[in-house]
Amino acid sequence: MNWIIAIPSYKRPEQLQKKTLTTLYNGKVPASKIFVFVVAEEEAAYKAALNPEYYNTLIVGHLGLDNQRNFIMKHFPKNQLILFVDDDIMKLMNRTDDNTVAMIEDLNPMITKGFEVMKREGANIWGIYPTANPFYMKAGYTTNLRYIIGAFYGIKNTKCKAYALKYSDNQEDKERTLRYWIKDGIVVRFNDIAPKTSYYAAGGILANQPDRIQKTKDYTGYLIAEFPQYLRQVYKKANGSYDLLFRTGKIAQRTAPILDTGIHSLTIRDTSTYQTARTLLLEELRKTNIPKIKGGMPNSGPGRGDVIGQIGRTIVFGYGMRTFKGYAEFISNKRYAYLFKLLVAFGNLIVPKDWTYQAITLNHGVEAKKHKDSKNCGDSVIIGIGDYTGGDLRVWDTDEGDGKEYNLHDTPYMFNGALHYHQTMPFEGERYTMIFYKQRKEGGTDGVSMIGI
Repeated sequence: MNWIIAIPSYKRPEQLQKKTLTTLYNGKVPASKIFVFVVAEEEAAYKAALNPEYYNTLIVGHLGLDNQRNFIMKHFPKNQLILFVDDDIMKLMNRTDDNTVAMIEDLNPMITKGFEVMKREGANIWGIYPTANPFYMKAGYTTNLRYIIGAFYGIKNTKCKAYALKYSDNQEDKERTLRYWIKDGIVVRFNDIAPKTSYYAAGGILANQPDRIQKTKDYTGYLIAEFPQYLRQVYKKANGSYDLLFRTGKIAQRTAPILDTGIHSLTIRDTSTYQTARTLLLEELRKTNIPKIKGGMPNSGPGRGDVIGQIGRTIVFGYGMRTFKGYAEFISNKRYAYLFKLLVAFGNLIVPKDWTYQAITLNHGVEAKKHKDSKNCGDSVIIGIGDYTGGDLRVWDTDEGDGKEYNLHDTPYMFNGALHYHQTMPFEGERYTMIFYKQRKEGGTDGVSMIGI
């Protein structure tokens, strides 16, 4: 995987060499992946102190942590995977099964896994637990609102302005976490990995703010004023500073991230194989009694029929949020095992090759009213098959206006149904549609529920 490491540093050349660079070197990270960013007046000092075998390039950027991070993102191309690492990381620790922590010997699999999970979950940022305390660390990762520390985090360099920080370097990691959460509705944090570092250590990129601990009170106030539903302020007696805690209950939950604003058609990978797969699928569909659309159950909230109307039949396969059971496998997988197998084989011919999905919604004769897929995560792929006319998908770029219609008949389209209103136009005949997508889950573990290739 093509990820790189960016280390912004200021007034810490010896410490950078002794700590972070040595940690990465001992962790088997190739020097070719490591880039160090400094200010012009300290370039000579860093060149003298750093072992050139431990890193790729020393690059002169801008003064100030926020300015330097912005420079780094401008320096690297769009969609580059960047791991930001502080200059005082002494070790990366992993929580063990016997409730202790152990140093991670080879950092490459851990970093690669971070970016893979980030991509798979539909996120644009991932991070690790703030402190190496096994009592609080938990196995696996979460995707709800959790603090992503600035000492060690990875991003996809989307160059999207929605992630830009508004306030000072002080509390920049808290603000960044919120900007990504508000834009995407998801942040990935591994709760069994943590750094051994020294927060508020001498020197460093914030050394030009000698009163930074006291200033934290002001900047926490600014953030709370903008994001009162996500934050609360706390006072830490140990060092006389103010800090922020994230509200992680229902008030801080979003139903789906906003990842893509466009809709576009996809190319079927192999048309001859597609024709065979479609024929087999249609034969099985015509023999299957698909359940009618139902509304919600008491105490479970709105059902699918309440959202899209109750014209037609529908069934869901794969993995997703189940009533009263949380994130789990749908019973349809076993009840209609052969049909599920055919749907996966068919879907893998129309979705992008490196794109994965967790769930498949199969519709028969469904004429969906205008709605959004509030439980879905990121882009979906939809296609229509069968002997029918009409039935275009109307999609709205914004919540207002007339929308635009797209012909799904044997043509797969990808768009974000959680972001854009869409509905089915009238049709005649036998119309089946399949939607391939992900659902955001809280606190899952990786390695499950991905059925695409």
